[in-house]
Amino acid sequence: MPRAVYGFLAILGGHTIYLVLLSYVPDFLAAIPQSPAGTNATSPFVQFIHKVVPWNLPVIACAIHALIAAAMFRWSGWIGETDGPTEPARTRAGVSRGRRFALAGASVFVAVLLPVVAVFAPGRLDLQGKKVVFYEKGFLNWLKPAHGSYGRLSSGMYGMLPVLLESLGAKCLISPDLSGADVNDADVLALIFPDKPWQPDQVQRIHSFVRHGGSLLVLGDHTTRDAGGSNRFNEILAPTAMRVRFDCATFAVGGWLQSYEVLSHPATAGIADDRNQFGVVIGASVDPHWPARPLLVGRWGWTDEGDEASDRAMMGNDRYDAGEKLGDVVLAAEQPLGKGRVVTFGDTSGLTNAIDVSSYQFTMRLFAYLADRHVAAQAAWRQILAMLAGALLIALVGHQPGPWKTSLAAIGLVASLVACTAANQAGTNLLPDGNYAKPNNLAYIDASHLGAFSGESWRPDGIGGLALTLMRSGYLTLDLPELTPQRLERAGLLISIAPARAFSP
Repeated sequence: MPRAVYGFLAILGGHTIYLVLLSYVPDFLAAIPQSPAGTNATSPFVQFIHKVVPWNLPVIACAIHALIAAAMFRWSGWIGETDGPTEPARTRAGVSRGRRFALAGASVFVAVLLPVVAVFAPGRLDLQGKKVVFYEKGFLNWLKPAHGSYGRLSSGMYGMLPVLLESLGAKCLISPDLSGADVNDADVLALIFPDKPWQPDQVQRIHSFVRHGGSLLVLGDHTTRDAGGSNRFNEILAPTAMRVRFDCATFAVGGWLQSYEVLSHPATAGIADDRNQFGVVIGASVDPHWPARPLLVGRWGWTDEGDEASDRAMMGNDRYDAGEKLGDVVLAAEQPLGKGRVVTFGDTSGLTNAIDVSSYQFTMRLFAYLADRHVAAQAAWRQILAMLAGALLIALVGHQPGPWKTSLAAIGLVASLVACTAANQAGTNLLPDGNYAKPNNLAYIDASHLGAFSGESWRPDGIGGLALTLMRSGYLTLDLPELTPQRLERAGLLISIAPARAFSP
């Protein structure tokens, strides 16, 4: 017990030291000024300091905690086996050995069971026959790429989104006024950056729709605030414990590449983040409180507070300043409301025509999850069972600890988690089908054979122009992450650009 107390105090003290150092980062950087942008007068050392601080500062925390961990392991040991020369001692050793085997088996069983209780979500997502209603108005347009208009800014905004969902059998409606006839029988209602004052009956109708079992998707954006300190999307979120903050959720690595942390969820299971498959760019952070819960988190970022005096859409100064959250930033959250649910994003980028070419898997699964009222992520009863199973696992591993029992429990836990995640992904792996249109309008650009093009659409060797030209010709254009018969039989066109990886037979 004294060692446990010392260890706890050491961890608490070590991390407090790190956080105190972190709080002085803005003052430290201000004392080492850089030259104005566009000049080369800044010394290489100053450039290096501003590049690594604060992003590499966690190395200090790693060093502190490594020393604490080393001390804890150095002055701790496994409980030894009971043994002795007498028959009663040998009998006690045999009983003890049998008990240890039973404890090890129980530990592995509970370790395997824990992800099944907490993560495994049987069933399949489906949009067939579901009604999705989009509010027509907002800071947006419903244009599609058209011949005669070219370049990066010619993609339009959300015109291809209904086409994508209709390729899964959904029925999409763009409603001009959110009338009762449009909303009441919908499965999903999506509000994308609403910016005009609400009519009283609209707000009441939306809240009633959710409380009676509908699903609402609210997408805000960065640094949006009116004279009263509010905005239209937070007005809709008033009955929930979620708000879109007046800031920019800013990343250290462009596009949050390999910087996402996802909660176990039917919409996110098994999706990678090496090419920004979630589609978030610069939006706002989401502030969720119980009973809301995070759905998507951006790691290694910060919340750049907005500035109402800024001439850049009230955006901040692009620097980490005192008082701004550094580290994990909530990008999307979810909350049950009545019999329905509300999902909130602080960014709209992932649903736009150009970005959805690569983020469509998440988009499809998110809308399918919202449309399926029988699938509930993080149900309360499962969370309670998972916490009880976790406490039992800790007790079993901690009682008469041994290296083999601990190792087998860890292996069982990881194997079960991987299997459950793979099963969840298989059950939510939706396949767009171009056969809903005549002729087949689904075009895939092969991204699974190391093609000779850049994943950045508008680099010289990017394919943003190709994707938009296919859309101009009526195609729903998507990346193909995995070339399978099931995907190809639903497509009308496959494009492979100088593949460097061999095709299988």
